Amino acid sequence: MSLAANLTSALLRLYTYPYRKAHASLSRSIKLKSATRAPKGTILSSYPIAGITCKVLTPEKTPLNPPLLFIHGGGVTQPLSRPYIAFAAKLSRLMSAEVFMPDYPPDPEATYPSLHDTIYDFYVDFQAETPVFYACGDSYGANCLISSVLRARSESLKLPERVALVSPFIDMSVSGDSYRLNAYRDPMYGLIKRQSFKENEKYLRRQPKYIGSADALNPDLSPVFADFSDFVPTLIQVGEYETSLSDSETLSRRLDEAGVKNTLSVYRKLWHDFQIFTPFIPESKTAIGEIADFLLKSR
Repeated sequence: MSLAANLTSALLRLYTYPYRKAHASLSRSIKLKSATRAPKGTILSSYPIAGITCKVLTPEKTPLNPPLLFIHGGGVTQPLSRPYIAFAAKLSRLMSAEVFMPDYPPDPEATYPSLHDTIYDFYVDFQAETPVFYACGDSYGANCLISSVLRARSESLKLPERVALVSPFIDMSVSGDSYRLNAYRDPMYGLIKRQSFKENEKYLRRQPKYIGSADALNPDLSPVFADFSDFVPTLIQVGEYETSLSDSETLSRRLDEAGVKNTLSVYRKLWHDFQIFTPFIPESKTAIGEIADFLLKSR
């Protein structure tokens, strides 16, 4: 773990302390600003697909490779904000590819399957106009992406060449053992030291309001429980200290069992979405490079 990552982890613990102490949801408490300008080296445009705005990042140099579909996370409550756009711009430049991003409207009151259906409708229209493409999603965006690819498989629609998942949040039963193991390690979602795990475990394993009345074991809502037969080659990146680390570990195991090529990259002592929200640490630059290299391997 680099010195920059160590310092950033300490600052994250301080910044998130009041939210963790009060067991408040970060995605619902911290409001991120929408992006309005293209990062350096890219051009930002937008047009509607399946009834929602699609933002497109195009590298200033002529793209040489198929486009990337990126589904951002944020627990259904965050817009396509500056950190997501900056992350996508890095991939656009590294991959020499356009990045298509559905800018779905955040809705804290949304319940399943509203966002899943919105993303799938977008996916259907996108794949119909795109001969070859890659896909990437982070956190809850990774959940919706996997769900869409699985639904597309069942409908014999086009699938991405390869998929990259960043800190996927894909088990709504929040049953993984990493919630216990990382209860005090996670600088973003963990407990503060004086809080008893036994008394506060229910807050660590808090299920999103988005579930509504649905069954948390539904494989469309919790794709970690899905059938991954004939899924596409997949890269999974996760921080070692994430409370939801088990989601990634279980997914990799399920892909192995289905005979699907996959790579599980666990970044030592790091946290949820470190690639997106702390892009200045060396580990983030390495991870973004790994995503670009993995996706382009089929070329």
